[in-house]
Amino acid sequence: MVGFTCVSYSKSTPGLAKPGFAKPGVKIGLIVGGEWNKIPIMSGHSKWKNIQRTKNATDAKRGKVFTKLANNITIATKKGGGDPDGNPSLRMAIDIAKKANMPKDNIDRAIKRGLGIGVGRHVEEVRYEGYAFGGIAVMVDVLTDNKNRATADIRLVFSRNGGSLGEPGSASYVFGSDPSNPSYKIPIENKEKFFSFVAELEELDDVSDVYHNGIIQ
Repeated sequence: MVGFTCVSYSKSTPGLAKPGFAKPGVKIGLIVGGEWNKIPIMSGHSKWKNIQRTKNATDAKRGKVFTKLANNITIATKKGGGDPDGNPSLRMAIDIAKKANMPKDNIDRAIKRGLGIGVGRHVEEVRYEGYAFGGIAVMVDVLTDNKNRATADIRLVFSRNGGSLGEPGSASYVFGSDPSNPSYKIPIENKEKFFSFVAELEELDDVSDVYHNGIIQ
């Protein structure tokens, strides 16, 4: 005989089993062959909080990705027009957005913003230059609708990681016309610390690219 019941069970009184609704932390169980088999349960409230916390974290991460993708679409539109067939950069930006499951409405709004249609945030390209600890040159490309906020965010990341944000031209000479090919490279002394710094920059909503002349030896 197999039966299922929801009871209030106590270790101190193992012979006592009161029918009713299980409370958080209380046991439920199966009666198999007359023997009580305890099954631990999780509070419904705790389970819901865990699910909600995971969902909120996922939504926040997706929102950051969509913001970066929308900015790329807007800038591509401003530079080459709103027709993907005649604007390869826009076509590429749209394709990347679609692969990330960005909604079509978001893509359309980003294109309209680039064309100056409707009321929306004005996105501009800004380049920041500075030096990380150890004298490594760093260049950060940004797409932002709030230059003051972007400047403050980037300056904070530099300062709390032992670096300093410089003036325009202070580091760009290291990279020339091809930021991915610096004219010289500097050994990275603390790999974990340095790449944590780079990751922190890349996590900022407005940052699109980070370049540096550090090298692992």
